[in-house]
Amino acid sequence: MTTPTHITFAEFLYLLLLTTTGVALNTFNALTIAIASTLPDIDTAASYPGRAMPFISNKLERRFGHRTLTHSAIFIIALAAILFPVYVISSDVYICLLAGYASHPFLDTMTVHGVKLFYPLSNVKCVFPLEVNNPHRYRMQTGSKMDRMLGTFFLIGSIPVFLI
Repeated sequence: MTTPTHITFAEFLYLLLLTTTGVALNTFNALTIAIASTLPDIDTAASYPGRAMPFISNKLERRFGHRTLTHSAIFIIALAAILFPVYVISSDVYICLLAGYASHPFLDTMTVHGVKLFYPLSNVKCVFPLEVNNPHRYRMQTGSKMDRMLGTFFLIGSIPVFLI
């Protein structure tokens, strides 16, 4: 998925799920979840975070490849543990950071390439939805028309959710 799709999906989750479960609706939380939703792509120099921090992205991409370490469940669990002091300061920011970050690999499972969700324990690529007979049937190519349409859908869908 492209960066705009990741951001609009994270904002949609924020407005639809997080604010209805007690996370405060404010600009800082919205920015936090948007930025966090782009961070897993630091493992490729072609992404926004990768271009902002090439000294990190080049090393990660060379060593692990794209959609492996930073997109894995183990990394998300480790991130939750490392960021726990943020929870003490603000549980809302902590939730927004983790939800935004975790939304990224979930969306990437909907691409034709999938995600190595259980890396480094397994190199199996996880995809959603799982269609064994026709693996590309319901998944999309990153940057495709369908990817842009999905991002637009989440953006437009966020408007009524925000107003409610």
